[in-house]
Amino acid sequence: MPRTNTKPNSEEQNNVTAEQQVQETSAQQKPAGETVQPVTDVAKETPTTSEQSEKETEKDLFRQLAVLLGSPVENIKEEFFIYQIHKFMSKVGKVVVRYNATEEELEKLFINSSLLNIDGITVSPAYFAVCKRVKSKNDYPARFCSIIDFPFGESAFKAKLASIKDGKSYGVEENTVMMPAMLLDEVNIKQFKKQCVTIGRYGISSIALNALDLDEGAIDRAIKAISKTKLSHIIFVFGEATVEEVKNKMVVINKYRGLKKIGVLANVENAKDVSELFKCGADKILTPYADNIGKELLEKFKIKGIKAV
Repeated sequence: MPRTNTKPNSEEQNNVTAEQQVQETSAQQKPAGETVQPVTDVAKETPTTSEQSEKETEKDLFRQLAVLLGSPVENIKEEFFIYQIHKFMSKVGKVVVRYNATEEELEKLFINSSLLNIDGITVSPAYFAVCKRVKSKNDYPARFCSIIDFPFGESAFKAKLASIKDGKSYGVEENTVMMPAMLLDEVNIKQFKKQCVTIGRYGISSIALNALDLDEGAIDRAIKAISKTKLSHIIFVFGEATVEEVKNKMVVINKYRGLKKIGVLANVENAKDVSELFKCGADKILTPYADNIGKELLEKFKIKGIKAV
């Protein structure tokens, strides 16, 4: 950082002297024992010379890099923003939980997810065939993922495994399997653990639980049960819960978290709320609004190099 001149000029010296005179006069007029309040200088709220110097240094670094790469400064800045947006969105997945999405809508999701580096498109088995067709059409890099037995996880375990195997034949790259909360009581926890071990053998897989149905004991047993399995995440599903409700539940979840990553599936609609949940300990966010959040960031940072549809 370039050294700045901190020696005050004559005008600043005059201002300081005037301020001291005002304070001294006030002190003489105040009765003994009363504290003299300092004079507030509004100009002090403006950026300091040091802050201005730092901003100039940042601009100069962008200029230096632009010269080195032979590229306009604005291009360098945009590439920096795109990199950070991609990094942010790589932990945000798009989940399609409604049952009336068209093939055209799904194709747009694959296009946007690829452009924005969204962490996969997660769909129910009803969409396996159309997603395979759309993805193979243009070889979109966006990952094709499944969510099995959503929203309650009440199907027989054999049915869950059948859907996983079916998904594999369609090219599903990651599975999330909903599990019923009833398996987390002390009587059924061994069965839960056994089923998690089996699911973990099918490539990249996670299990999901309805978070608001779980007390602290159930959360503790669930996290311990998957600790030695091959599952990549345990996903806590919050549905229509508010961001504050999710954050409050994350406090409890964090008390028992182990080595496995924690995911959150919730109706989070904007980048600010996603950021809040990351700060609360979520390693991954699944939301129906992932593509909208990516577009929000493109607009906010005036990105011209990515044209989402």
